[in-house]
Amino acid sequence: MAITWVLALSLSFGLRFWGVQHPDPFLVRPNLVLVLLFGPSLLLAFWLAFQGFRRFNA
Repeated sequence: MAITWVLALSLSFGLRFWGVQHPDPFLVRPNLVLVLLFGPSLLLAFWLAFQGFRRFNA
């Protein structure tokens, strides 16, 4: 758990430093948002479906 906190704090400080160096607004592409929003759930759904079908066939 301590490793998670250290990684989160270092990422936070790194992003803060990057934001100070680049003060322009951060523009996010809509396609990137859709991939980040639905990508993990779709990958998990495919993985669970294939694992489930493999168990029934075995």
